[in-house]
Amino acid sequence: MNNSFLFIVGTLNIGGVETYIKRLTINLLKKNNNIKINILLLTKSYDNEMFFELKNCVEIFFLSDFSFIPFKNSQLFDKLANVIIPINFKKLSNLIGHIDFIHTTSSETLLVANNLLKYNKNAKVISGIYHSKEYIWESNFYFRKVEKDIFINFGEKNII
Repeated sequence: MNNSFLFIVGTLNIGGVETYIKRLTINLLKKNNNIKINILLLTKSYDNEMFFELKNCVEIFFLSDFSFIPFKNSQLFDKLANVIIPINFKKLSNLIGHIDFIHTTSSETLLVANNLLKYNKNAKVISGIYHSKEYIWESNFYFRKVEKDIFINFGEKNII
């Protein structure tokens, strides 16, 4: 198995999804040293121990580093802000060009993955559902409607 993965995560703070991504990453690398894993964080919010443990075995990128606008991260607002600020996806295309699988961990990260697919149409998206109400919302908020539409209409090639 010579696959490359991009895990898109909101933060690397201590939490259920983040701990799962850490365990998954470490176990995948133990089972196959030919595998390549990158992590793209929507924020610069992370637990130091978790961040540096993962940084020793994978490349970690911050979405804000690919922004056209200098952006100071402030925590909770960042997840949504980093999804809607103008991103230089051509710069990100160097990262995404060789990726086989993109694993998303939330509706916000699914939005980012959807944009990245413009630069790698062959990548398959795996959307983890880690919160029971993540994709069943009824909302009048524009972004929630967009997220739900993307999830529902993602296409057969991305169904695993």
